[in-house]
Amino acid sequence: MKKLDCVDKFISSLFGKLGGLIARKPLPFLICPLCILFVLCFGLTQLTIEDDVEYLFTPVNSMGRVDLKTAEQIFMSGREDEEFLPNRELDLFLGRGRLILSRLDGGNILDPEHPEYMVDVLNLDKLIRSTPVPGNDTTFEDDLCMRWLGQCVPNPIIVFFENHNESFRTGVYNMTYPIVNIEIPLPFNIPAGYPNPGSNADLLALMQQQQNGGDISQVGVLPNAGVPPNTDLGNKLNQSSINPANMDPAQLAAYKQLAGAQANEDFPPGLPQDIPPGFNTGDFPSGLPQDIPPGFNTGDFPSGLPQDIPPGFNTDGLQGASKDQMAAFLGGGVPTIVQQLFLGPNLGGVEFYDDSEEAVKSANHILLFYTIKSTPEYMDLAHKWEDEVFMKVTEDYKNKTTLLKIDRVVSTSLASEVNEATHRVIPRFATTFIMMILFAVFSCIMRDWVLSKPWLGFLGVMSAAISIISSIGLLSFCGMKYNEVVSLMPFLILGVGVDNMFIMIAAWRQHPLHASVESRMTSTFSEAAVSITITNITDILAFIIGAVSVLPGVSMFCTYAGVAMVFVYFYQITFYGACMALIGKREFENRHCLLGLKVESREEGISQYNKLYRIFCAGGRSLKNRAVNKKIDLEHRVMKFFRLYYGPFLMRPYVKAIVIICYFGYVAGALIGCTRIQEGIRFKNLAMDNSPAWHYYDLEDTYFRRYGPPVSVIFLDEVPYWEENIQVEIEQLAQLFEDGEYTWGADLTVSWIRDYTAFLKEKLGTSNLAKETFISTLKNEFLADPRNSRYKLDIVFKNDTVDKYNVTHWGISSSRFLVTTKNVDTALRERSMMLEFRKKGAESHFPLLTFHPSFVVFDQYVGVINNTMQTLGIAMVCMFFIACVLIPHPICAIWVTLCVISIDAAVIGYMSMWGVTLDAISMVNIILCIGFSVDFSAHITYAFVIAPDEDPNKRAISALHSLGMPILQGALSSIIAISVLSTAPVYIFRTFFKTLFLVMVFGAAHGLILLPVCLSFLGRCMPQVPDKAKRKEKEARDAEAQLEEWDPKAMPLIYDYTREELEKVILENFLHARETDV
Repeated sequence: MKKLDCVDKFISSLFGKLGGLIARKPLPFLICPLCILFVLCFGLTQLTIEDDVEYLFTPVNSMGRVDLKTAEQIFMSGREDEEFLPNRELDLFLGRGRLILSRLDGGNILDPEHPEYMVDVLNLDKLIRSTPVPGNDTTFEDDLCMRWLGQCVPNPIIVFFENHNESFRTGVYNMTYPIVNIEIPLPFNIPAGYPNPGSNADLLALMQQQQNGGDISQVGVLPNAGVPPNTDLGNKLNQSSINPANMDPAQLAAYKQLAGAQANEDFPPGLPQDIPPGFNTGDFPSGLPQDIPPGFNTGDFPSGLPQDIPPGFNTDGLQGASKDQMAAFLGGGVPTIVQQLFLGPNLGGVEFYDDSEEAVKSANHILLFYTIKSTPEYMDLAHKWEDEVFMKVTEDYKNKTTLLKIDRVVSTSLASEVNEATHRVIPRFATTFIMMILFAVFSCIMRDWVLSKPWLGFLGVMSAAISIISSIGLLSFCGMKYNEVVSLMPFLILGVGVDNMFIMIAAWRQHPLHASVESRMTSTFSEAAVSITITNITDILAFIIGAVSVLPGVSMFCTYAGVAMVFVYFYQITFYGACMALIGKREFENRHCLLGLKVESREEGISQYNKLYRIFCAGGRSLKNRAVNKKIDLEHRVMKFFRLYYGPFLMRPYVKAIVIICYFGYVAGALIGCTRIQEGIRFKNLAMDNSPAWHYYDLEDTYFRRYGPPVSVIFLDEVPYWEENIQVEIEQLAQLFEDGEYTWGADLTVSWIRDYTAFLKEKLGTSNLAKETFISTLKNEFLADPRNSRYKLDIVFKNDTVDKYNVTHWGISSSRFLVTTKNVDTALRERSMMLEFRKKGAESHFPLLTFHPSFVVFDQYVGVINNTMQTLGIAMVCMFFIACVLIPHPICAIWVTLCVISIDAAVIGYMSMWGVTLDAISMVNIILCIGFSVDFSAHITYAFVIAPDEDPNKRAISALHSLGMPILQGALSSIIAISVLSTAPVYIFRTFFKTLFLVMVFGAAHGLILLPVCLSFLGRCMPQVPDKAKRKEKEARDAEAQLEEWDPKAMPLIYDYTREELEKVILENFLHARETDV
């Protein structure tokens, strides 16, 4: 044992000398810390807040982050100033506004009997698109929206209802889900010279190309609308120009016949190729054809006949004519083409008419998105549009409408919520600060107005507060950013920082009143040194281990908290020590604790002063006598409670049995809870309760997870796509992904190689081509078709070689296809889906990368348990060695470690029953749990080892008497410090309260209930420390020697006592106060 307690003896001796030095010269130890604080306060001017949510709460160097960097090197991310599609984005927080619209009464927003709801939706959509940015005439529609094929990327649900405008208003329309087909009128304004489309789908592609500003005037010839495609006449017409001067006689005659003109008539110059039969080709517009409906506005037409006569002749173009008007004009139905719309992301709470889940009966929610350009030059304007247009327009509309409930977010919503929460916590900290001062002050007040130390309690809280300021100032000087998680640190440090104060005050109270200040400071520091060192080293070590976490939010919190704990330790032994010496001098001079005036002891004031003086002023020792009166009660009532009542009660055999039985139930509950633990933090939990962002993400998680993120399957290396066997293998690979539990199948897969091979087989009868033919056809024909232009975002061409004829030979360096996921509505399914994709990608013989930007977030589910267990394991080993070094008995170290394991397991298990998930915030508290568990356990174990009694039960009672009160005060102070967070409107703050509350309750229960019982069973295996026992004997002899020096004649107030009575009084009071060393 002598070898084991060498560290203990060294620390005690060193701190004893420090305590004596502080007692002799307190001012330097008081002023120097305040000077350091003054300098570090300037660091607060450098404080910056980190609000990047993705960075804070996702693992650093995770597989998702690595894959993101790889994908960004290959494909566009969406932040380039080029046309793009949102489902290919690589940035989860691209600039955009998103809305979830619902009926205020919670009913069917698509109800055909009440079209006013969708009319309100369409009006809001139009208002968002057309409102200009304040101070800038730019609107979303004009220049800010993300574009594809020259148009703003639309909301499919809006396209559907605009297409069904008339039928919707009459309550007659059919909608299938998730894919719906709509008919779009034939593009009537195709200029002369356009090639024969050949099919409705081709016409759609041509229409899109023209509407997107493409040059189609020189592509070829469009024959009369009545000429069938792929006929001899059609082919001949496609080989010539529409100008009659370029036609041969046969073509001209055929064309005139189809146009309703006689073969021998002069062909009118500029005659459009698609004039219906019977059209009057006379002087236009004086002679109108007979089949134009009355009321058509002919307006001012350009000279010469227009090329788009069928639209209805009004000056607004095609959009001004109704379908009925066009049908009447053409003498039949309007030519249309079919377009598919994917409504999966747009509708939530969908119900169907039958089990086929296709025909939509109702939907409760509609999601609209407005993606904006996110290039650096547009960034400021984009943020301004989000804040001053999108948010303001939707808020104003929300206040005005009587039909819709509107929940919305923008790309910066979560960052704004994080900043808002950081500022919202300041008033709560002020409340905590006041509560802690009151608790500390009242904890230090006794019935004796000299022995009470309210100012010492106040200064203990101030010592913790300046530690917080110093740590923030220092790290701000070093450039470390502050964040929402770090804003919880002051609550923790304020609660933990006062623990050392209670331990030091408890040590001070155990020394005789007549001893000098230097003597009491030396003994106090010597005896409290090991306890406060254990407390601070274990906490600091826990934070150091947490600081290397892969979660930046956890790492930053632990760094701030670890530095704060270093300052707590430093200020405790300097600033607070100096305060203790000065207040100790006040006590030695028998001055009032509040007023500072010298007062008489309560015993002296019995006969000289009235009752009010004795109640509110008297106290301390007698200045006229150095004898200790037997009526002076130096023991705090709580300490007396632990010694006389609680300790003996706990040591009763039946109470011990009940404690052990309850502990087994406690362990069983913890194990059950551990099996129910959930992982990860949801976006809504980062927002403030009931904020627009919170409501939006709550609805999104609940109703819009049926169709999950489209996952990119990326081919990293060159693949010979032109080889038929490779095409088969790629198709099999796509089917492998489509057949998974978390994917929808081939219908919703977006694959360029699948569509291109089908295109080749239809056109050429085979897809097994030479490389040059395969790639040239891909570039010049397949991708040139507007219907397939989206695949340009999925193929990366490379310039292989340039031959001697200066002809470029192209290759494909990388490509991808997208697989749509389904029902990823829980953290477990998100995690499983991601791992399944990665597993299938790793098993393929192709070098693949499976990625979606949400994988960066999902990686927290993969790493949080492993990181937590790894952190706990490292911390356990470190704490065991610390306990071995500082607590001079190996069995004590084992018990401390077992208590840490027990407390940690219970916190993890019971927090899951309290609705807390295992995420970055709860992980912080589990790390804290290690340090706190050691604190509670080590204090009692150390006090048990140094207790002077041989009987294990008495040693347990002695340990409870010495440190029961500081442990109780420490637990209560921490609970008080975090109690204001229990009602905070932020999930992160409430989680912090819940987990830390469990840590404190379970830690205090172990230290005050379980551990004393267990130690009483094994007490005979844990002998007391010899040096401690010898020191106690010496102190008893010193007390007896003091009795020998007393002169009864000089002490008239104690003449009534015999020497034996005085000796008994002194020894009783002295030994009761000095039963153990702290």
